[in-house]
Amino acid sequence: QRMLETTLNESQWALYVAYRERRRTAEAHAIILYTVSELDRLLPLMHKQRQALVELLLEQPFPRKFRPEQKAYVGFLVLGRVDSTRFEQVLDQKQSKAVERIVAEYKNFAGGLTW
Repeated sequence: QRMLETTLNESQWALYVAYRERRRTAEAHAIILYTVSELDRLLPLMHKQRQALVELLLEQPFPRKFRPEQKAYVGFLVLGRVDSTRFEQVLDQKQSKAVERIVAEYKNFAGGLTW
């Protein structure tokens, strides 16, 4: 990246930074969709619940930096940062408890994340 900064002119650098941000946003969205689909596999959700979970997760801060091997669980780590009262608005009590158990399994994978 340091080399790009010195090689690109100002307008090229601005385009590159904008591209990187769009790419990061698209990657975050894909990870969140994957996470919700995994949740749906583990505890069946209604369409309305899936949509609400995607919206809820998109509102949450997403790690700025993570290792490639963490992609599969970053969404669950984001899920773990959501206040449990927010789940109660989307999920029933059994589903909320199940999500808490699922998220607890991923807590140890948070090393190396930059929020």
